[in-house]
Amino acid sequence: MNDKNIMMGTCHNNLGLSYFYSGDIEEALECFERSYHFLQDANYDLLRVLNNISMCYLMLNDFSASYDFILKAKCIPLKGIFESKA
Repeated sequence: MNDKNIMMGTCHNNLGLSYFYSGDIEEALECFERSYHFLQDANYDLLRVLNNISMCYLMLNDFSASYDFILKAKCIPLKGIFESKA
């Protein structure tokens, strides 16, 4: 089940990026939100999707929602190459 969720979440995120860069922010936001639900179930790549959702809200001038999603992303520990070695 996790592999399917990762695949579906990644596909929705990529579709959202296509909409975002073509200027259809509302449709991009819907795709990113679907991506988040799939990836949340798999506990995979949530930082990227939360950032994308935040950017959509920023573009829609909903600064409060944008900030809320950045705060959600901040609470997720970094893994891999982004991990602090301090």
